[in-house]
Amino acid sequence: MEIIVSLLSIVLSIVAIVLSILFYRWSDKANREISQATSLISENVHQLNKLYDKMFDKAFSLIVANDEAMRNHIFDKGKTSEDKECPNGSDGSSPSAENKGIDGSGQ
Repeated sequence: MEIIVSLLSIVLSIVAIVLSILFYRWSDKANREISQATSLISENVHQLNKLYDKMFDKAFSLIVANDEAMRNHIFDKGKTSEDKECPNGSDGSSPSAENKGIDGSGQ
């Protein structure tokens, strides 16, 4: 009976060693695959950061251009064609109270 138990113990120890070697190889393979996937993810994140920076720069330049266009449109809108032709540099607003008579009739 002791011989059977000893042989069974030796067989179980051999099976345990084989399984430990198999698990080590599988975990090593999984580790290499994860390492490759991590490097690919890192490269993709780097490319996405570049793309985001380009899009941000482009969007910011469009916002600046729109802001300038709106400001120019707003400030030019208040001026009439007569204002632009005034040689004396006046702003073309209505005559001042000095030029009007006391009653405001301009006489």
